[in-house]
Amino acid sequence: MSQSSGDINLLGKVDAVAPARSGASVPSSAAQNIGSRAARGMVWLTAQTVVTRITSFATQLALAWLLAPGDFGQVSLVYTVTAIAVLLNNPGVDEVLLQKQRYLRRWTTAAFWLNVVLGLAGGGVMALSGVLVHEVAIRSGNAAYANPNVLWMILILAAAAPFNAASMVPVVVLRSQLRFARLAAVNLADVLMAQVLSVVLAALGCGPYSFVVPFLVTAIARLPILWILARPPVHWRLSAHRWASLIGSTRWVAGQRLFYSLTAIGDYLVLGALYDNPTLSGLYYFAFLLCAQIIQVLCNNVGAVLTPALNAMLGDRARMEQATQRAMKSMAVMVVPAMAVQVLLAGPAIRLLFASKWEPAIPLVQLLSLGPVLYTAIWPLASLLSASGRFRDGFYLWGLVALLFFAVVTPATWLGAAHGTAMGVSLWGWLAAICFAAGAYRSIAGIGRLFNAVWRPIVCASPAVAAASAIQSFMPQGVIGDLLTAGITSSVLLTIYLAILHRVDPDAVGQLLHHLNGVLHPIMSLAQRPIQLALWARKYSRGT
Repeated sequence: MSQSSGDINLLGKVDAVAPARSGASVPSSAAQNIGSRAARGMVWLTAQTVVTRITSFATQLALAWLLAPGDFGQVSLVYTVTAIAVLLNNPGVDEVLLQKQRYLRRWTTAAFWLNVVLGLAGGGVMALSGVLVHEVAIRSGNAAYANPNVLWMILILAAAAPFNAASMVPVVVLRSQLRFARLAAVNLADVLMAQVLSVVLAALGCGPYSFVVPFLVTAIARLPILWILARPPVHWRLSAHRWASLIGSTRWVAGQRLFYSLTAIGDYLVLGALYDNPTLSGLYYFAFLLCAQIIQVLCNNVGAVLTPALNAMLGDRARMEQATQRAMKSMAVMVVPAMAVQVLLAGPAIRLLFASKWEPAIPLVQLLSLGPVLYTAIWPLASLLSASGRFRDGFYLWGLVALLFFAVVTPATWLGAAHGTAMGVSLWGWLAAICFAAGAYRSIAGIGRLFNAVWRPIVCASPAVAAASAIQSFMPQGVIGDLLTAGITSSVLLTIYLAILHRVDPDAVGQLLHHLNGVLHPIMSLAQRPIQLALWARKYSRGT
């Protein structure tokens, strides 16, 4: 497939800053261009994430009313089976390809066909794993995994694997060219389609299938759109002679993702293995989804934007570390008060918005909200490792934190069931961030940089939390009390936090307000895209 001249020019802009890879410093004009484009990209993707998280919360609210905790539990069991096989869809070829962005056109064909092969293999392994787990569960008497719904949902996800794998190269092309507005628009359409379809299927009585069928539908619909937007330079020849080099570079990234996947599903796996109770697993999965909404808004796009920006700075270690430090600090300023509000409002929010069957999840949400205070620093630290090409260091770090995960979460779950799982996951989040800080900066001093980035928000949030908690204790019980708590305590907490932070670190407040204001314009632009598309389609149909 050919590439348009416009795409070649964009690749030329990336090449213009590539001499930094040989050790030369990045020219100031190029550095400013990288920084401004990365900043705009972060704003676009954050705006997209804000919109999708709002709609995701509404979707979760609808699904919570339409489905039972057991349905959520079945889905969490499905992910414990599919998470490892998903690695074959993309074991890290995208990270390696970003590292080669100066020579991207040379490697895209090989990367695409390698990913297609891996996607087909991943789907096959996923399906085979589902069949084996289902048969073993029947023979061992594990009713949760022996449920036929679990097997069929695994097969549906397996069918989506090749389509997801084929989407990798166009996404990397868009990221390498810092064309984040297009990527944000595609992501937004993808998520909204999946959410609407999930609610429709749940309303039709499809139960847990409402979670997985949209993955297949959106994977098929997303693929041609990405190819039209990115026009990656992929040819029909397989370029199999380059596969060995890609696989050799990818093995460390694949190992990282394997260990990460183990931590991502480990809590569901341990809880499901020690307690054969889909309802208990469903409550924990519901709490985790609810807790993750804010974190996904604030953190999901950090790696997508920071990694290619740091790649362009490669050769200037000081600037890369400074950018990572600023990212950790900016995230802490937003994450710490968000988690504090989440702890205080978990009870009122769940009682007001969800059915009484979900009230046992309130303490789980509160416990899970403690971990991100430090854990979110892993996003920029991992970007620093990836952009530096230190894939082997990342492999060992993820291996270490995966061992820590099971060492902490397993006994905690055995002692405290779902509450112990939530507490263990939060404790592990702090330990993992400390390990990554030391590893990313290659020194114990990295731990100091981590705490230097988060101590001010934590100190400023402490009196705000104390004041808000005191006010909350005087609120009446019932719906009126929950409404007052949601409105007053959150306002008091954020007002006191911002006032103290302004005295301690006024620049941080200025940057926070700047980011919040900057998000509004892309949100409005994204909201107008469907209208513009409809008008274009109408004009085109009349013209033909």
